[in-house]
Amino acid sequence: MKIKLGASGTDAIALKLRNASERVSDRARKVMHRKADQIVELAKLQAPVDKHNLEDSIEKRVTYGLRGRLQVDITVGGIVRGVDVSQYAVQIHENYNQMQMGEGTKQKQKDNPQVVVGRKFLSRAVEFHREALKQEMIQDVLKVWKL
Repeated sequence: MKIKLGASGTDAIALKLRNASERVSDRARKVMHRKADQIVELAKLQAPVDKHNLEDSIEKRVTYGLRGRLQVDITVGGIVRGVDVSQYAVQIHENYNQMQMGEGTKQKQKDNPQVVVGRKFLSRAVEFHREALKQEMIQDVLKVWKL
């Protein structure tokens, strides 16, 4: 004997919404991780370089907030090789245009002419990927809903 379970009316809609939201969540998580990794990579490429502590301090941090919600943050600063680079990171991010470009940064800029190495390295990386992140999230929702 076969048993067929189904739902109709508002129950069917609620079931479809629940199933779709789980698929959207999985896709959204993957997009968030992928884009965060791309932002970190670009921010490191755009960051001025001296001893590489600043670049090495740029990272993706993943936590789970209320009700297990995924939270992806891009951070800069903290302790790198025993040195706290937090204040240095803020100064470089905000005021690098007022400073003399060091030899390491000059070489990095020469090696990577497609990017601007310097001030606002993290903000510019986020801005560069912002629209693509938004569009990928929208496209993934549309795929799940088959729209």
